[in-house]
Amino acid sequence: MQHLCQVFGVHRSSYRAWRGRDRRPCETEQKLLDQVVEAHTVSNGSAGARSIAKMFTQAVTQLSRYRASKRMKQLGLMSSQPPSHAYKKARCMVPGSNGQDVGRIALGHPANVRG
Repeated sequence: MQHLCQVFGVHRSSYRAWRGRDRRPCETEQKLLDQVVEAHTVSNGSAGARSIAKMFTQAVTQLSRYRASKRMKQLGLMSSQPPSHAYKKARCMVPGSNGQDVGRIALGHPANVRG
């Protein structure tokens, strides 16, 4: 311990004071965290760091998307976007196959195909 403090030029008492500090966020940080949670719930959980940063910049105060991302990770918030629309896959129907789904049609060797 003494060697590391000496290497970095830090007094041991300063390191021990830092290690024993109160880890709870200060009032301004707690207020910011509460506002991030509020913005996330207002958007029904769909707002990500960029959206939250934009909301803050327009309404309250300057907040970069990096700071918003850090606060979201700290709070365990995730952006949940609605799933995109999934189209049905096309089926290949062969005429005269009684409506059965064949899938792929075997064409044979390319040399046998006339064209």
